[in-house]
Amino acid sequence: MTSLPRRVVAGLAFALVLTGCSGNDSDGPSVATAEPSSEAPGADGPEVRTDDSDDFADQSYVAMGDSYTAAPGVEPADDASGLCGRSEVNYPHLVQGAFGGSELTDVSCSGATTADLLAPQALATGDVPAQIDAVTADTDIVTISTGGNDFGAFALLAGDCVQTGCEDIDIAAVQEGLAQLSTNLAGAIAQVQERAPEARVLVIGYPQVVPAGTEGCDDVPLDAQTLGLARLLNQELANAQERAAETAGVEFVDLFAATQGHALCSDEPWINGGDTDGAVPYHPLESGQRAAAAAIVELLDS
Repeated sequence: MTSLPRRVVAGLAFALVLTGCSGNDSDGPSVATAEPSSEAPGADGPEVRTDDSDDFADQSYVAMGDSYTAAPGVEPADDASGLCGRSEVNYPHLVQGAFGGSELTDVSCSGATTADLLAPQALATGDVPAQIDAVTADTDIVTISTGGNDFGAFALLAGDCVQTGCEDIDIAAVQEGLAQLSTNLAGAIAQVQERAPEARVLVIGYPQVVPAGTEGCDDVPLDAQTLGLARLLNQELANAQERAAETAGVEFVDLFAATQGHALCSDEPWINGGDTDGAVPYHPLESGQRAAAAAIVELLDS
């Protein structure tokens, strides 16, 4: 065990909240810009191009993921999604809206782990089907983003340690968890590929949550050392997703790079802080969802 300062727990809260109760190119298609859906905090963000070509007409798109995909607290909510907490302006809906004629099946759900991609997920209101059940041989596009809920170590840090105060963090256990995340996610992707061998599969990485540098803020009240550790863990979580994509031979959308300069404590954060205005705490705002959608649309359109 390696001893770390107790306040590292606050900076790692982003990992726990994943558990919930995701200019025109003259050579490309004609595009327009999707506008923010509301005046809610965090509703701005990057432009999401819309494609009026027929390239994606009648394409079937399945979105799989956890709360960073579902976007709980980002209005308007999809009330039919229940405790999964999906938003009608999460990035799957924005991507579907960018490609007229495509059909979206969004099965993302707050609290989902890599295991829930392949098996039913237990919620307080009952089980929801395995997310992979939405994938068929006719599926054309699949986006997958999960893994943050796989870590018992994260739950310990941001849960039990906050309540009881822990002095030691098992770095080896965290490293093992990251490796297992990559293995689990790559295995799930392989099963998606078996079901939909012609589908284009994209792994969507986690965004920047913890700021770079040595100064925190009210939402990340950490000293320089623990801030750096939390930032490293944030990046290593995204790196683990990227390794899974590489193992499975599918495309990776690097949201960590795409959200540079928009972490907590920035002048224009795309992640909510500790309040519930615009999104549930420590989750992407609508602007963060727009950032993800913009990156996905750019890749699909390339």
